[in-house]
Amino acid sequence: MSDSLTLTFIDKKLLQTTLIDADNAIHYTLTTTSSGFRGKKITTISAASGSVGLINWREKTFTINGVEKKWEDLKTRSAGVFRTEREWNWGPRPFNLKYHDSHKELLVRCAIPSS
Repeated sequence: MSDSLTLTFIDKKLLQTTLIDADNAIHYTLTTTSSGFRGKKITTISAASGSVGLINWREKTFTINGVEKKWEDLKTRSAGVFRTEREWNWGPRPFNLKYHDSHKELLVRCAIPSS
């Protein structure tokens, strides 16, 4: 059984776009505010289910379901010097996240905790 879902960004502006699955169903919509020379501030992630998350770029935090966590507390690099995949731990099920630029795909799969 596969625990992965491929989502496609429909626009090259990744922080101002929608993520869809293979059936063109919308899973997330991203909108980002910026302040000129200081760059991006907040990315709001709205799920089709109605839930909302935030990425605060300046503070380097995520807020999901009202819980805020620092990036450094959530991510680790997967084994291997040249691997770009990151493991993220939010709750009991860690997951791996990898963005494939050539296909504009974001692959998220459940990570199997190492023994």
